Amino acid sequence: MQKRKVINITVGIIVILLFGFLLYFGTKVYPKLRIGKEISNLLQPILTQENQSMHMKVTTDIGGEPFLLDSDIYMVKEEEQKYLVLEQMDFPVYIVDDLLLLENGNAFQLAKQTESQSHTYDNLFVQIAAAYEMFDITCVKTDSESGYSIHVTGEQVQELLAKVMPADAKKFDSIEKLQLVMVAQNDKLDRIEITGKAEVNGKSVQIEVLISEFRKLEAGVYEIPETVKHAVKTVDRDTLLNLTEDLYRLLVAFEQFQKKESQDGTVTLHANCGLINFTNTFDLETFQQNETTSMNTEEIHNLPAMIAVLCMEGEIRCIESEEGFEYTLSLDEESMQKITGMVIPEVVNYVMQLTDGVSKVTIEENRISSIEISIKGNVNMVITKVPMEVSVEFQYE
Repeated sequence: MQKRKVINITVGIIVILLFGFLLYFGTKVYPKLRIGKEISNLLQPILTQENQSMHMKVTTDIGGEPFLLDSDIYMVKEEEQKYLVLEQMDFPVYIVDDLLLLENGNAFQLAKQTESQSHTYDNLFVQIAAAYEMFDITCVKTDSESGYSIHVTGEQVQELLAKVMPADAKKFDSIEKLQLVMVAQNDKLDRIEITGKAEVNGKSVQIEVLISEFRKLEAGVYEIPETVKHAVKTVDRDTLLNLTEDLYRLLVAFEQFQKKESQDGTVTLHANCGLINFTNTFDLETFQQNETTSMNTEEIHNLPAMIAVLCMEGEIRCIESEEGFEYTLSLDEESMQKITGMVIPEVVNYVMQLTDGVSKVTIEENRISSIEISIKGNVNMVITKVPMEVSVEFQYE
């Protein structure tokens, strides 16, 4: 009888332990395994497709000063080489490992890679997948969407950043809260949201990143320029310029500038070439519709976009002044010819010798406040050589 009682107690303990294990597995382990499988299925197309596109939107607010970055992203494989393309306002940059390249083949050095620190750009989604294995996941489902979120604070922020952006995590060590959310619709990845909050120099900083519009690209739909492919094969990394703070500031300022639908300010045009001599100032809002001049007003109106590309492709010099930051760029022969023809169309059919062309961009409080262009040279007018000066000055309010 005593023996049977002991057996019953033992069986009872086993049943309780088994029930506890099943309860734990059913409420903790199995849901995590199931959610992990769902996340894996969502990320699998992105991790395996060689040619795809998506859209990234970055919004920051630093002490009440907003900043917006919109970019189309293309992941392309050509000739066994993987390229990450970021395209903003039809201005593409190409990233290969630790290189950033422009369309003309000019290359800059990004953050150096080490054996223990893989680069952010081409491993982002691998790191996102790893982050979902590392932290507790909250899953919320509705009739139309499923959301999988990781919400961390304190020391775990750096742990998550180290997974999501290992090359740059230390730059964001002031972030106090970070949330990573993956949203699915109809069992397909719809968007990824990353939000963070920080305190920097007494100012509240909020960061929001949205990655969406995931699409598969058929081979050959997005072609990498031959200049870029050649540069990747031949560039000497030891001689490259780093993507400096000055160049980054200029990139950001032009990107913000080009996003505005209209600009308030004036454009002043000056020309001195023989009998052609004028200085005229126009309001930017009405300049493009001006029909009283022979100048190509549309091309002049779009000159800032041309200067932006030239700054990215040429050698710029930057000095800090009381007004802000002044960037100076020497213009090449082709650019000088084109700009001169915009301002004085009458000389385009004559031979010009343009000897000095300079563009100056001034940035104040992270925005472009002025763009000045000056060109000097001579033009052969029938039997005589005539000195020529041309300038264009944009002033923005």
